[in-house]
Amino acid sequence: MNQNQSALYNFVSETRFFNKFTDEEKRKIFEKQMNFKRFEKKGTIICSEGQVGDSMYVILQGSLIVAKSYTEQKDSLSKKFSIVGKLKKGDVFGEISLIKNQKRTASVITESTPVICLEVTRDFISGFNIIIQKKFDEEIISLLVDRIIESNNKYAKLNNLYHALLKDQ
Repeated sequence: MNQNQSALYNFVSETRFFNKFTDEEKRKIFEKQMNFKRFEKKGTIICSEGQVGDSMYVILQGSLIVAKSYTEQKDSLSKKFSIVGKLKKGDVFGEISLIKNQKRTASVITESTPVICLEVTRDFISGFNIIIQKKFDEEIISLLVDRIIESNNKYAKLNNLYHALLKDQ
């Protein structure tokens, strides 16, 4: 294994998404090097809002911005972007497109360089034995549950704020 390959393997080994994978399973994932994507330029759009996708990404190195587009006026054709989140090593994005093969709900743009991601498609997952496939499924389900809990908590805070503002009027 050369130095670059060793670094890639370490990125996989150190990423929390793969915590439940054995060292041998991580090596098997690492062997599919064509799925590792390296982005060298800050501001590179990895995926665009509205684009049909069929993959998710696990961030192995670097940071990214999540942006949603909006228009200031209904009749305006120009779109502006609002940063709605930031992603870092260990984070995952695009899981909705992986599961539902639907349009991306936001744009994801490199904030630092380099950014290294593992692109995960259905074909990628199905290329492994059933044990590894099951671990991918479990991690994706866990990720989705965490996102639902986070959304519920944000909603509850906004709802409380809304009711507090109504009381003050």
